[in-house]
Amino acid sequence: MGIMEYKEALKEAQNEVLRKIGRNVILFQRLEQLLKRIVAEGKISGCATELKILQAKRTAIINKQTMGLLVGQYIEQSNPGCKEEYPSAPEELKDAFISFGFQTECDSFYYENKKKSLARMVSERNELIHNNLQPDFASTISCEELGNKLDDQSENILCEIKELETKLTTLNELKKLMVNFIKSEEGKKFLFGETNKMSKILRLIS
Repeated sequence: MGIMEYKEALKEAQNEVLRKIGRNVILFQRLEQLLKRIVAEGKISGCATELKILQAKRTAIINKQTMGLLVGQYIEQSNPGCKEEYPSAPEELKDAFISFGFQTECDSFYYENKKKSLARMVSERNELIHNNLQPDFASTISCEELGNKLDDQSENILCEIKELETKLTTLNELKKLMVNFIKSEEGKKFLFGETNKMSKILRLIS
């Protein structure tokens, strides 16, 4: 292969690596957005008339957090050694008090493996975004090696994304069930009926 042909081949290989880097960056962004939604929407407590405001405030806080913090909060939702605690209703209530929590029940084996897997995702994401990849562009061979590494990485990210999307779908379904129950006649009697003077806490756990 002549010098000109090699330069063209190298340029093509470099462009392909750049395409794969961009693909993985977008996948990591999707992963992070899913984590934000599940963490932000997976737990909420308060008076019925204030839930929207409380949810908006919680979402605003979660959206500013790093991926590392998000992973830590998300993974603890499935910690078999940590019992979920729900806040108690205040003594003086202006409205029905509702507590909604979303958990994944699992054994310690799943928990530890998922913890390591997501920690690796955070590390690889930071490496891809912040580290200098320039030396890996030096030759067609190094470009091919980096491209293969990026392909493997994308498959791992997609597996995590698929699992999070499934959980988010379940979470949305549970929230719809809760809203439909609250709007139903049975729900209104349960939460606001005269025979239910004490606060009621509605818990939906998956």
